[in-house]
Amino acid sequence: MTNAALRERDRVEGSDASPDLSIVIPSVNGSEPLRETLAALQAQSADASLEVLVPERCGPEVRNTIEKEFPRARIIPVEPATPIPIMRHYAFQEARGTSVAVIEDHVIVDEDWVDRILAARGDGADVVGGSVYNAATDTLLDRAAFLCEYSHDLNPREATETSALPGNNVAYDRELLSELQSVTSEGRWEDHLHQAMHDRSARMVFQPEIRAGHKMHYQSAAEYAEQRLLYSRAFSAMRLADSGLVPRVGYAVATIVLPLVLAVRILSRAWRGGTPAIELVRSLPYILYFVSAWAAGEAAGALFGAGDALGRVR
Repeated sequence: MTNAALRERDRVEGSDASPDLSIVIPSVNGSEPLRETLAALQAQSADASLEVLVPERCGPEVRNTIEKEFPRARIIPVEPATPIPIMRHYAFQEARGTSVAVIEDHVIVDEDWVDRILAARGDGADVVGGSVYNAATDTLLDRAAFLCEYSHDLNPREATETSALPGNNVAYDRELLSELQSVTSEGRWEDHLHQAMHDRSARMVFQPEIRAGHKMHYQSAAEYAEQRLLYSRAFSAMRLADSGLVPRVGYAVATIVLPLVLAVRILSRAWRGGTPAIELVRSLPYILYFVSAWAAGEAAGALFGAGDALGRVR
């Protein structure tokens, strides 16, 4: 970020003026990935006033480290089991920017990210989302995990108006967010919020040039499989919250075929997106393991509810 931008940001932080952009980064993975995320924001080419909000659930060690190394980031301490959607809601409540962006603590944005978001907002978009690419490519495990979660982002998408926007590379009009506080306070994922915005006829735009790298490393396949299980359990529990016992049991039984359906979908998307065949073959054991955990989570959510799954997703 230029010296002029830093001076302007300091001026805004010390006044009643609204920053151009508030950036919300839930901290759930410790200080190491968060450092890279914050460093990428410091390297932005934009001469815009920024506010960085970090709802943080990992504890004092992480908070002290970030406050020391990135003093302009504002830490919002939350309880350890606070779900990510609620962490975002807390930060939305405190954001002062005209626009409010959301990324993750393992996302590395391109250096023109702020410029492109503000340009899209200036063109009249109430909500703008960008593309997500894999920035963790050193190990087959990390590459396979990305394929499992983000295969839909491998095929190039043109700029278009759509409510199908990512939750970790997106920016909202702050007034629109304020009007939907009751929705964000429910603790549900961004697809629920985006549907509510769509229902209000918000102009929602996908811009592929707004790029963010997903840089998440896993120590073992079991670590990522657990995350898939937790996420899918929480998601299916929310989806079926108003359903009776019979539909829940029927849904759980239907998940028997889900691993095959998911694996075919992931592999076909990855193939169309240009992933080499040898990479897909090598990734297949991981992908089959991950989609089996995914299906098990869906079944567990249907039969037993979310439990503590949402608070353990990271």
